[in-house]
Amino acid sequence: MRSRLVELLEESEASPPLHRPSLHEFNLQVEYSKERAKQAEIEREKIRLETEALMKEQDRVAAWIKRTCWDMMQTQRVKLYAMFTHYQVTIYYMR
Repeated sequence: MRSRLVELLEESEASPPLHRPSLHEFNLQVEYSKERAKQAEIEREKIRLETEALMKEQDRVAAWIKRTCWDMMQTQRVKLYAMFTHYQVTIYYMR
């Protein structure tokens, strides 16, 4: 079967361009190709949804870490001035 298909393709290439059939006419697995394309589309959509869910979950965890760890560490500075001199000290107190 394959050798016959190769012979037909070679005859097609040797014929004039107006009488030459297109290559997709020699494709014997049209239904199989369509099914594979459909399965690939479903797989891409599944991977896209999983990736979006993972990114959303990572954003949620990052926001929680920021809120519970880093936001608590932000402290305001306080300046203490010495009595009767020009000295001052900036401190960062812990909450």
